[in-house]
Amino acid sequence: MCSKDEVVDWMYARSGRLPPNMKWKLYSLGALGLINCVQENLLIEAQQCDPLSMVDLERRCEALGDFCLSAGMDLSPGAISAVRKAYQQATHHLLGDQASVFTDRPTPRFVLPQEA
Repeated sequence: MCSKDEVVDWMYARSGRLPPNMKWKLYSLGALGLINCVQENLLIEAQQCDPLSMVDLERRCEALGDFCLSAGMDLSPGAISAVRKAYQQATHHLLGDQASVFTDRPTPRFVLPQEA
């Protein structure tokens, strides 16, 4: 299963947009019309968590799965790696060769190369 962050980023890539700052990712999905109200509620449900409950983890995974299905994402075996590859290709196209640089601290993000 993909993580919630991967799913949200894929929604932006699929629409030809770069993901906004982490703070605005979920809000912007709805504001830009990339998801409907039902899908937004599924993502909110997938975020709410009781960290000590396995039942709650299963509920969150189910909500994320329901969101993926409602967004037309294929959850069959092998599809997740295909989505990740397509996401990388989509963002590479959006950013270009020189801007496809990743950093790993504090969180993975796109950075533009520094001018010499």
